[in-house]
Amino acid sequence: SVTSAVTIAGTLGYRFRSRSGQYLNLYVGDEWHAGLAGSLALPGSQSLKHALYLELLTSTSARAPFTMKSSDSLKTPLEALLGWRGWFNEKLGFLVGIGRGLTDDGGYGREDFRVFASVMLRGTLKREKVHDRDGDGVPDSEDQCPDVPGEARLDGCPDRDHDDIPDISDKCPDEPGPATNDGCPVKKLVIYENGKLVLFGGVNFDTGKDTIKSESYPVLDEAARVLNGHPELKKVRIDGHTDSVGADEANLGLSKRRAAAVLRYLVEHKVKGDRLESTGFGETEPISDNKTALGRAKNRRVEFTVLEGGTAEARPEK
Repeated sequence: SVTSAVTIAGTLGYRFRSRSGQYLNLYVGDEWHAGLAGSLALPGSQSLKHALYLELLTSTSARAPFTMKSSDSLKTPLEALLGWRGWFNEKLGFLVGIGRGLTDDGGYGREDFRVFASVMLRGTLKREKVHDRDGDGVPDSEDQCPDVPGEARLDGCPDRDHDDIPDISDKCPDEPGPATNDGCPVKKLVIYENGKLVLFGGVNFDTGKDTIKSESYPVLDEAARVLNGHPELKKVRIDGHTDSVGADEANLGLSKRRAAAVLRYLVEHKVKGDRLESTGFGETEPISDNKTALGRAKNRRVEFTVLEGGTAEARPEK
Protein backbone atom coordinates (compact mmCIF):
# COMPACT_ATOMS: atom_id res chain seq x y z
CA SER A 1 0.00 0.00 0.00
CA VAL A 2 1.44 3.40 -1.02
CA THR A 3 -1.06 5.68 0.70
CA SER A 4 -4.48 5.30 2.28
CA ALA A 5 -6.04 5.96 -1.18
CA VAL A 6 -3.62 4.28 -3.59
CA THR A 7 -2.73 0.58 -3.55
CA ILE A 8 -0.21 -1.15 -5.83
CA ALA A 9 0.36 -4.92 -6.08
CA GLY A 10 2.21 -7.30 -8.37
CA THR A 11 2.47 -11.02 -9.02
CA LEU A 12 4.92 -13.32 -10.79
CA GLY A 13 4.56 -17.07 -11.16
CA TYR A 14 5.18 -20.23 -13.15
CA ARG A 15 2.30 -22.33 -14.45
CA PHE A 16 3.32 -26.00 -14.76
CA ARG A 17 1.39 -28.40 -16.98
CA SER A 18 2.09 -32.11 -16.62
CA ARG A 19 1.16 -32.58 -20.28
CA SER A 20 1.49 -30.06 -23.09
CA GLY A 21 -1.43 -29.60 -25.45
CA GLN A 22 -1.66 -28.74 -29.13
CA TYR A 23 -4.57 -27.96 -31.43
CA LEU A 24 -3.74 -27.16 -35.06
CA ASN A 25 -1.08 -24.46 -34.80
CA LEU A 26 -1.78 -23.68 -31.11
CA TYR A 27 0.72 -25.06 -28.62
CA VAL A 28 0.03 -24.74 -24.86
CA GLY A 29 2.66 -25.79 -22.35
CA ASP A 30 4.40 -24.44 -19.27
CA GLU A 31 4.13 -20.66 -18.92
CA TRP A 32 5.53 -17.73 -17.02
CA HIS A 33 2.83 -15.29 -16.00
CA ALA A 34 2.93 -11.85 -14.36
CA GLY A 35 0.56 -9.09 -13.34
CA LEU A 36 0.70 -5.52 -12.08
CA ALA A 37 -2.32 -3.81 -10.54
CA GLY A 38 -3.17 -0.52 -8.89
CA SER A 39 -6.32 0.93 -7.33
CA LEU A 40 -7.42 4.47 -6.50
CA ALA A 41 -10.11 5.24 -3.94
CA LEU A 42 -12.89 7.37 -5.35
CA PRO A 43 -13.28 10.87 -3.83
CA GLY A 44 -15.49 10.81 -0.77
CA SER A 45 -15.12 7.05 -0.41
CA GLN A 46 -14.43 6.04 3.17
CA SER A 47 -12.28 3.03 4.06
CA LEU A 48 -11.67 2.32 0.34
CA LYS A 49 -15.23 1.02 -0.12
CA HIS A 50 -15.25 2.16 -3.76
CA ALA A 51 -12.23 2.31 -6.03
CA LEU A 52 -11.11 2.32 -9.63
CA TYR A 53 -8.49 -0.21 -10.56
CA LEU A 54 -6.18 -0.93 -13.50
CA GLU A 55 -4.53 -4.27 -14.10
CA LEU A 56 -1.93 -5.41 -16.65
CA LEU A 57 -1.64 -9.16 -17.35
CA THR A 58 0.82 -11.10 -19.47
CA SER A 59 1.99 -14.67 -19.92
CA THR A 60 4.69 -16.23 -22.09
CA SER A 61 5.71 -19.71 -23.07
CA ALA A 62 8.44 -21.16 -20.89
CA ARG A 63 9.78 -22.97 -23.97
CA ALA A 64 10.26 -19.74 -25.98
CA PRO A 65 9.73 -16.68 -23.75
CA PHE A 66 8.49 -13.38 -25.17
CA THR A 67 7.83 -14.63 -28.67
CA MET A 68 5.74 -11.94 -30.40
CA LYS A 69 5.25 -12.35 -34.16
CA SER A 70 7.66 -15.05 -35.23
CA SER A 71 5.32 -17.89 -34.32
CA ASP A 72 1.56 -18.32 -34.46
CA SER A 73 1.67 -20.96 -31.74
CA LEU A 74 3.83 -19.19 -29.15
CA LYS A 75 2.26 -15.80 -28.59
CA THR A 76 3.03 -13.48 -25.64
CA PRO A 77 -0.30 -11.74 -24.96
CA LEU A 78 -0.57 -8.48 -23.00
CA GLU A 79 -3.95 -7.33 -21.70
CA ALA A 80 -5.21 -4.34 -19.73
CA LEU A 81 -8.24 -4.46 -17.46
CA LEU A 82 -10.06 -1.38 -16.17
CA GLY A 83 -12.74 -1.75 -13.55
CA TRP A 84 -14.75 -0.41 -10.63
CA ARG A 85 -14.78 -2.26 -7.31
CA GLY A 86 -17.18 -1.45 -4.50
CA TRP A 87 -18.66 -2.81 -1.29
CA PHE A 88 -22.29 -2.48 -0.29
CA ASN A 89 -21.37 -3.44 3.28
CA GLU A 90 -18.68 -5.34 5.17
CA LYS A 91 -19.51 -8.63 3.45
CA LEU A 92 -21.10 -7.97 0.03
CA GLY A 93 -19.35 -6.27 -2.87
CA PHE A 94 -19.22 -6.10 -6.66
CA LEU A 95 -16.70 -5.81 -9.49
CA VAL A 96 -17.37 -4.65 -13.05
CA GLY A 97 -14.96 -3.81 -15.81
CA ILE A 98 -13.70 -4.09 -19.34
CA GLY A 99 -10.56 -5.63 -20.84
CA ARG A 100 -8.63 -5.29 -24.08
CA GLY A 101 -5.51 -6.82 -25.55
CA LEU A 102 -2.65 -4.42 -26.21
CA THR A 103 -0.66 -6.35 -28.81
CA ASP A 104 -1.26 -5.79 -32.53
CA ASP A 105 -2.32 -9.32 -33.44
CA GLY A 106 -4.62 -11.87 -31.89
CA GLY A 107 -3.67 -15.12 -30.29
CA TYR A 108 -4.19 -17.48 -27.38
CA GLY A 109 -4.83 -15.48 -24.18
CA ARG A 110 -5.25 -12.17 -26.00
CA GLU A 111 -8.85 -10.89 -26.21
CA ASP A 112 -9.79 -8.08 -28.57
CA PHE A 113 -12.37 -6.88 -26.06
CA ARG A 114 -14.31 -8.28 -23.11
CA VAL A 115 -16.71 -7.17 -20.38
CA PHE A 116 -16.85 -8.85 -16.99
CA ALA A 117 -18.77 -8.59 -13.72
CA SER A 118 -18.74 -10.45 -10.45
CA VAL A 119 -20.22 -10.45 -6.97
CA MET A 120 -17.85 -10.68 -3.98
CA LEU A 121 -18.62 -12.19 -0.60
CA ARG A 122 -16.21 -12.15 2.32
CA GLY A 123 -16.39 -13.43 5.86
CA THR A 124 -16.92 -16.81 7.45
CA LEU A 125 -19.88 -18.97 6.49
CA LYS A 126 -20.43 -20.12 10.06
CA ARG A 127 -19.94 -17.98 13.12
CA GLU A 128 -17.97 -19.70 15.83
CA LYS A 129 -19.63 -19.73 19.22
CA VAL A 130 -17.95 -17.31 21.61
CA HIS A 131 -17.83 -18.32 25.25
CA ASP A 132 -18.40 -15.43 27.67
CA ARG A 133 -19.33 -16.72 31.13
CA ASP A 134 -19.73 -13.34 32.81
CA GLY A 135 -21.55 -11.71 29.88
CA ASP A 136 -19.32 -8.63 29.74
CA GLY A 137 -18.65 -8.86 26.01
CA VAL A 138 -15.07 -10.08 26.45
CA PRO A 139 -14.52 -13.69 25.29
CA ASP A 140 -13.33 -16.07 27.99
CA SER A 141 -10.18 -16.69 25.93
CA GLU A 142 -9.23 -13.01 26.38
CA ASP A 143 -10.89 -12.32 29.75
CA GLN A 144 -8.51 -12.14 32.72
CA CYS A 145 -11.55 -12.20 35.04
CA PRO A 146 -13.95 -14.60 33.24
CA ASP A 147 -16.27 -15.04 36.25
CA VAL A 148 -16.71 -11.35 37.09
CA PRO A 149 -18.06 -8.74 34.63
CA GLY A 150 -15.55 -6.07 33.69
CA GLU A 151 -14.41 -3.74 30.92
CA ALA A 152 -12.76 -4.68 27.63
CA ARG A 153 -10.02 -2.06 28.03
CA LEU A 154 -9.17 -3.66 31.39
CA ASP A 155 -8.95 -7.17 29.92
CA GLY A 156 -12.46 -7.98 31.17
CA CYS A 157 -11.81 -7.13 34.83
CA PRO A 158 -13.71 -4.74 37.14
CA ASP A 159 -12.22 -1.57 38.65
CA ARG A 160 -13.98 -0.68 41.91
CA ASP A 161 -12.02 2.50 42.67
CA HIS A 162 -12.08 3.75 39.05
CA ASP A 163 -8.34 4.38 38.79
CA ASP A 164 -8.02 2.56 35.45
CA ILE A 165 -6.22 -0.36 37.11
CA PRO A 166 -8.12 -3.67 37.18
CA ASP A 167 -8.86 -5.02 40.65
CA ILE A 168 -6.94 -8.21 39.86
CA SER A 169 -3.74 -6.14 39.56
CA ASP A 170 -4.61 -3.32 41.97
CA LYS A 171 -2.87 -3.60 45.35
CA CYS A 172 -5.40 -1.13 46.76
CA PRO A 173 -8.62 -1.92 44.84
CA ASP A 174 -10.80 0.27 47.07
CA GLU A 175 -8.53 3.34 47.09
CA PRO A 176 -7.62 5.12 43.83
CA GLY A 177 -3.93 5.46 43.16
CA PRO A 178 -1.53 5.85 40.21
CA ALA A 179 -0.24 2.96 38.14
CA THR A 180 3.30 3.90 39.17
CA ASN A 181 2.34 2.81 42.71
CA ASP A 182 0.34 -0.27 41.60
CA GLY A 183 -2.96 1.47 42.28
CA CYS A 184 -2.23 2.60 45.85
CA PRO A 185 -2.37 6.23 47.06
CA VAL A 186 0.90 8.11 47.39
CA LYS A 187 1.90 10.56 50.11
CA LYS A 188 3.96 12.78 47.84
CA LEU A 189 2.59 13.60 44.41
CA VAL A 190 5.73 15.29 43.06
CA ILE A 191 9.28 15.51 44.40
CA TYR A 192 12.51 17.14 43.24
CA GLU A 193 15.47 15.16 44.47
CA ASN A 194 18.98 14.37 43.24
CA GLY A 195 18.52 16.57 40.18
CA LYS A 196 15.30 14.84 39.09
CA LEU A 197 11.69 15.95 39.07
CA VAL A 198 9.53 12.87 39.64
CA LEU A 199 5.74 12.54 39.44
CA PHE A 200 4.39 9.87 41.79
CA GLY A 201 0.82 10.87 41.10
CA GLY A 202 -0.59 9.94 37.70
CA VAL A 203 -1.60 12.39 34.99
CA ASN A 204 -4.66 10.92 33.27
CA PHE A 205 -6.50 11.96 30.11
CA ASP A 206 -9.78 11.10 28.45
CA THR A 207 -9.39 8.01 26.27
CA GLY A 208 -7.79 8.88 22.93
CA LYS A 209 -7.77 12.62 23.73
CA ASP A 210 -5.48 15.27 25.21
CA THR A 211 -8.10 16.46 27.71
CA ILE A 212 -6.67 16.29 31.24
CA LYS A 213 -9.00 14.62 33.74
CA SER A 214 -9.89 16.71 36.79
CA GLU A 215 -8.54 14.01 39.09
CA SER A 216 -5.05 14.89 37.81
CA TYR A 217 -5.27 18.57 38.74
CA PRO A 218 -3.77 18.07 42.24
CA VAL A 219 -0.73 16.37 40.68
CA LEU A 220 -0.13 19.19 38.21
CA ASP A 221 -0.84 21.84 40.86
CA GLU A 222 1.88 20.25 42.99
CA ALA A 223 4.21 20.11 39.97
CA ALA A 224 3.67 23.84 39.41
CA ARG A 225 4.39 24.52 43.09
CA VAL A 226 7.62 22.52 42.98
CA LEU A 227 8.77 24.19 39.75
CA ASN A 228 8.04 27.66 41.11
CA GLY A 229 9.90 26.73 44.29
CA HIS A 230 13.03 25.80 42.33
CA PRO A 231 13.89 28.69 40.01
CA GLU A 232 17.31 27.07 39.43
CA LEU A 233 15.52 24.65 37.10
CA LYS A 234 15.95 26.77 33.99
CA LYS A 235 14.65 24.29 31.41
CA VAL A 236 12.37 21.29 31.96
CA ARG A 237 10.95 19.08 29.21
CA ILE A 238 7.53 17.48 29.55
CA ASP A 239 7.54 14.02 27.97
CA GLY A 240 4.36 12.26 26.84
CA HIS A 241 4.13 8.47 26.47
CA THR A 242 1.32 6.11 25.41
CA ASP A 243 0.63 2.40 25.49
CA SER A 244 0.70 0.27 22.33
CA VAL A 245 -3.04 0.32 21.64
CA GLY A 246 -3.66 1.99 18.27
CA ALA A 247 -1.48 2.94 15.32
CA ASP A 248 2.12 4.03 15.94
CA GLU A 249 1.73 7.38 14.16
CA ALA A 250 -1.52 8.18 15.95
CA ASN A 251 0.03 7.36 19.34
CA LEU A 252 3.01 9.59 18.61
CA GLY A 253 0.76 12.53 17.77
CA LEU A 254 -1.43 11.87 20.82
CA SER A 255 1.59 11.81 23.16
CA LYS A 256 2.80 15.14 21.79
CA ARG A 257 -0.62 16.76 22.24
CA ARG A 258 -0.91 15.46 25.79
CA ALA A 259 2.52 16.76 26.74
CA ALA A 260 1.61 20.15 25.23
CA ALA A 261 -1.63 20.16 27.26
CA VAL A 262 0.37 19.67 30.47
CA LEU A 263 2.68 22.52 29.48
CA ARG A 264 -0.30 24.83 28.96
CA TYR A 265 -1.73 23.86 32.35
CA LEU A 266 1.55 24.67 34.11
CA VAL A 267 1.85 28.02 32.35
CA GLU A 268 -1.70 28.84 33.43
CA HIS A 269 -0.55 28.12 36.99
CA LYS A 270 2.26 30.67 37.04
CA VAL A 271 5.17 28.59 35.67
CA LYS A 272 7.08 30.68 33.12
CA GLY A 273 6.72 29.29 29.63
CA ASP A 274 10.35 29.90 28.68
CA ARG A 275 11.35 27.32 31.31
CA LEU A 276 9.29 24.58 29.67
CA GLU A 277 9.17 22.58 26.46
CA SER A 278 7.25 19.47 25.53
CA THR A 279 7.53 16.45 23.26
CA GLY A 280 6.01 13.01 22.80
CA PHE A 281 7.47 9.55 22.31
CA GLY A 282 4.30 7.61 21.55
CA GLU A 283 4.67 3.93 22.43
CA THR A 284 8.43 3.73 21.74
CA GLU A 285 9.64 3.81 25.36
CA PRO A 286 7.50 1.38 27.42
CA ILE A 287 8.38 0.77 31.05
CA SER A 288 6.06 -2.21 31.47
CA ASP A 289 4.36 -5.00 29.54
CA ASN A 290 1.70 -3.75 27.12
CA LYS A 291 0.02 -7.18 27.24
CA THR A 292 -1.61 -6.41 30.61
CA ALA A 293 -3.97 -3.62 31.64
CA LEU A 294 -1.67 -2.59 34.51
CA GLY A 295 1.31 -2.54 32.16
CA ARG A 296 -0.55 -0.36 29.66
CA ALA A 297 -1.59 1.99 32.47
CA LYS A 298 2.05 2.37 33.53
CA ASN A 299 3.10 3.09 29.97
CA ARG A 300 0.49 5.85 29.60
CA ARG A 301 2.41 8.47 31.51
CA VAL A 302 3.83 11.98 31.66
CA GLU A 303 7.42 12.49 32.80
CA PHE A 304 9.56 15.56 33.49
CA THR A 305 13.15 15.72 32.25
CA VAL A 306 15.43 18.42 33.67
CA LEU A 307 17.47 19.77 30.76
CA GLU A 308 19.17 22.72 32.41
CA GLY A 309 19.79 23.71 36.01
CA GLY A 310 19.39 20.37 37.79
CA THR A 311 22.26 19.19 40.00
CA ALA A 312 23.00 15.94 41.76
CA GLU A 313 23.22 17.87 45.03
CA ALA A 314 19.70 19.26 44.76
CA ARG A 315 18.01 19.33 48.13
CA PRO A 316 15.12 16.90 48.68
CA GLU A 317 11.57 18.15 49.10
CA LYS A 318 10.50 18.69 52.71
